[in-house]
Order: sequence, then C-alpha cells, then structure tokens
Amino acid sequence: ILGIVLIPLPSLSDTIELTGIIRDFQDSHVDFELTTNQCSHTPNMVLATLGDNARPALNPITENECADSSDSFGQWYQDFEGINQRTTHTFILENSPENPNTYSLNNPAFFPIDDLLFGNEGRDHNFHFTFELHASFAYEGGETFSFTGDDDVWVFINGHRVIDLGGLQSTMTQEISLDVIAEEHGLQTGEIYPFSFFFAQRQTGTSSSSIITTIGFVDPA
Repeated sequence: ILGIVLIPLPSLSDTIELTGIIRDFQDSHVDFELTTNQCSHTPNMVLATLGDNARPALNPITENECADSSDSFGQWYQDFEGINQRTTHTFILENSPENPNTYSLNNPAFFPIDDLLFGNEGRDHNFHFTFELHASFAYEGGETFSFTGDDDVWVFINGHRVIDLGGLQSTMTQEISLDVIAEEHGLQTGEIYPFSFFFAQRQTGTSSSSIITTIGFVDPA
C-alpha cells in the first residue's frame, strides 16, 4: 500500500497519539490462559506479511501450540458477538526533552480495561485482551522502533512483519532500524507507508508495554 505523494513531516509536537481497538475476551477462550508449558516465545507464529484484511494470519506450523486453530486466532483482531467485546484505547507517546526526535511510552502495568467489558472475572485486573492499531508515517531515513513487553506483539511496516514477539514469554525487547529493512520491504525515503501494531495479553500475570521510536507518524492509515 505505497503512497506516491510526497509530503513534509509535521513539526515536532510534545506527544503523538495513536488510537486503536481493544478487544476483551473471557479466560475460557481456547487461546487464552495457556501456560508457558503449552506455549513459550514462538518466532514465526504468524505469517511474515499481513493478510488481505490487514491483520496477521496464523502460521499453519504453529497451530495447536500457541493458538488452537486459524479460526480461533482469527477472533483475536476481529469482532465476534459473544466471543469478544471492543472499545478504543490511545497510546500517548511523549517527546523526549533530551532528544526531541524521540517519542516514548512506558507502561509497566498495561491494564486499560479494568472493570470494563467482560470485567475482571474475579481478579485484580482484566487480563485477557488484544489491541490493534494502524497508522501512517513518512519514511525519511534513520528511523528506529523498539518495543519491550509481554505477551504476543507483532509490528508490520508496509505489510511486512518487523517485530516478532509471538507466544507467551517474560518481558522481551526487539528493535528495528528502518534503514536496515528498507530495501527488503520496499521503503523509499519521502514516501508514506502503513504501520500496524498487534498486542495480546493472554495470561493472568504481568502486562507491560514500552515503546521508543523516532518514526514520525503523520495520520491514521
């Protein structure tokens, strides 16, 4: 989905706001409340490119390990009556005073829907949910993106998977340089590309999200 109109980057602001969709699930869902004995960190859990619906597709080789089936995984980021409930949530990335080109978010307790939707199911937090957001950015060269957190996280740029933290694991970090992936994933400076972020919290335990990036987001995709 390659933009062809060149536009200047916006002036730097104090914050960047990225709004996406939270979907709440009950712990009885077949893909939620697994144990790390059933599912640990699983690279290539999803295919390397987004599907036609702009959402990740389960890699067939991982079925019955970290997700029961392509059908059950397909419920993570789509609306299904009686299976999930949805609301919106906004990531607010703050400008760094030390480096005005860098924006960051650090939430060591990422529980955005406590007491909402299906509720906490008798627990301190609402632990079982997914989050997806889509945005656009102008590739100018030199940008980086880093995510630290747990459980499943995938980031796609121009439809290609660039952060791959599928499965259940303790806190992990992955960082990418857009210059390194530019040729492989078809990025050209000065043009506009889609950015997609997918998160899943599937266990009763910690839930954290930390982002550090120099990407200049310009508009929702």
